[in-house]
Amino acid sequence: MSARRLRRAASPSFAFVFLFGAFAFGQSEPEGLFSAATRDLQEGRPDEAIARLETMADRGMSDAAASFNRGLAYANRASSTSSKPGDLGQAACAFAEARSLNTNAAFGKRIASAEAATQRELGRRLAARGGGGGLMEPPAPPTPSPGGRRCLGE
Repeated sequence: MSARRLRRAASPSFAFVFLFGAFAFGQSEPEGLFSAATRDLQEGRPDEAIARLETMADRGMSDAAASFNRGLAYANRASSTSSKPGDLGQAACAFAEARSLNTNAAFGKRIASAEAATQRELGRRLAARGGGGGLMEPPAPPTPSPGGRRCLGE
């Protein structure tokens, strides 16, 4: 899968960036962080979105939409000129976390699609570096850590 396809699959328009996740947090600082991160995603600022969404996760705020948007932010940055090592892995982890927290079937299909696109791109990049080919197995649903974080690099 090309980086262009990954960008299209992980773009905010693909996911219509899930604002419904904010309802789980009520009118509070988390909602403000989520709304600002959503705006950052829509306006093409993945670094800022990542910072806000990671802050939420660091504070133990678990929500499928926030995890999904964090995955989108990492995937968008992975496809940009500001890509950092580990971005696709962080995206895959965030999508797996979203899958484990999700209870909505329609949203689950979007999560699965983004997760599969990320896994294909990880496999393609690994094969291009001579590290083997083919598709990678999707990660198992993450196990919550004592601090509430579910992804690597905590």
